[in-house]
Amino acid sequence: MKPYPTAYLERHAADYAAALMHKHNVTLEQYLAEPTRYEHLLTAPFPLLPAQTRVRVSLINDERHQETLARLEQMVREAKEMEAAKARRRARLATRGMAKVLAFPNKQPTP
Repeated sequence: MKPYPTAYLERHAADYAAALMHKHNVTLEQYLAEPTRYEHLLTAPFPLLPAQTRVRVSLINDERHQETLARLEQMVREAKEMEAAKARRRARLATRGMAKVLAFPNKQPTP
């Protein structure tokens, strides 16, 4: 480790310890060599632990799964609505065809 003046060492070592920089995987030697490089970590949240990361990934996957299910349900609803609209249209056309048959009983309706 490179020798540092006592005042410099006391100040930056105290900052390192207070900010728990080791949780950001920064060694004291790295921090003392260039403290300004790691200033952004002084207020940054700590990285997640492996178990926390697994839970977070699981929650994200569950959320994506729920979103996919919601999109599929919406697609099914829209398909059913389209089929119902087609059935109503067919029914309207069929009743018009029946009206023509009733108006002109000797003529057969053309498809």
